[in-house]
Amino acid sequence: MSVRILNCDVLEGLKQISDESVHMVCTSPPYFGLRSYLPDDHPQKMLEVGLEASPEAYIAHMVEIFREVRRTLRDDGSLWVNIGDSFCSTDKWGGGIGGNTGKQIVNGDTVPSWAVRKKRTRFEGIKPKDLIGIPWMLAFALRADGWWLRRDIIWAKANGMPDSAEDRAGSAHEYIFHLTKSATYYYDHKAVRLQPMPESVGRLARAMRKNLGEGSFVVSGGGYAPPGQPPHQGARARASDKQRGHGRRHAGFNDRWDAMERAQQQSEGAGLRSVWWLAPGGFPEAHFATMPEELAAACILAGCPEGGVVLDPFSGAGTTIIVGDRLKRDAIGIEINSEYVEMSERRLARDRLERGVGTMTDVKAAKLDPTPLEALMMETGDA
Repeated sequence: MSVRILNCDVLEGLKQISDESVHMVCTSPPYFGLRSYLPDDHPQKMLEVGLEASPEAYIAHMVEIFREVRRTLRDDGSLWVNIGDSFCSTDKWGGGIGGNTGKQIVNGDTVPSWAVRKKRTRFEGIKPKDLIGIPWMLAFALRADGWWLRRDIIWAKANGMPDSAEDRAGSAHEYIFHLTKSATYYYDHKAVRLQPMPESVGRLARAMRKNLGEGSFVVSGGGYAPPGQPPHQGARARASDKQRGHGRRHAGFNDRWDAMERAQQQSEGAGLRSVWWLAPGGFPEAHFATMPEELAAACILAGCPEGGVVLDPFSGAGTTIIVGDRLKRDAIGIEINSEYVEMSERRLARDRLERGVGTMTDVKAAKLDPTPLEALMMETGDA
């Protein structure tokens, strides 16, 4: 499969992609006011997404970007956006726009971003310590701009990072929004059906990783669970569904389901649910926020046919394009930071080599340090 990574600003990169040439988009844009992903002296520092002066400016920038994304999508295409929220700090913004070493231009002078943050005007209607609500601001803005908002998904972070807050519950989830270009669109529900037997979060994650390149997928779903515990499928989940009740338009399905033998119910599995219990992605190189491979796989398997084109306009460390390549989809990534582009190329070369579809030439081109086995292969001429 082909993979392209464009090293440029997101809007500049999108202009290089033809109209209606992309089957689906899976991406996680930089979150508002969280951190900078560019070095201080980067020539396009001021174009970096997430450094906008206000939540409204951030949302307007996102709408502009995703409007251009929509142009590249086929009419039956879909967009999956992973987005987190931000808090309004009392004397600075959200943990540091640009980081303490970032630079901004003020009255023609270059000054540290921390100095600018402390002088920021209060955001209208938002008090210090307020949760901003960025995810839903984005979802509603995209819907108003013409997207179909089809589903909000909770990414519940199993074994997520500790939270230092002592006066509120810690943050352990993010949102994934499924949006589409039209009312009818490609969605392969069979590719992401749930495993019918009860599984723990740990076993589910291992199963997903094992099946990632085999055209099948497993993810944990809804149902009854004690507070703070992952949901389990099986009898309790089915009982919980019935206790909640359904409108009459669901009665026919419920009657057919109740008439099935238990073995037949289990063989059918269940559709993908709106809560995904996944551990945050781990990656040894210097990237702050790596998307879990399982998250990317769920979106790609559901939203893009085999042989189709997957786009990630905020490619970062390259997880989406690597998973897309593994799942036999063509992939395009856009990334403004050249170091992350090189990181993605190294990951892709290593991943292809491990799957037996790459060569040592790819590893050398990506400037990877060879493993002991690879070094031996080069010495013996087996590479």
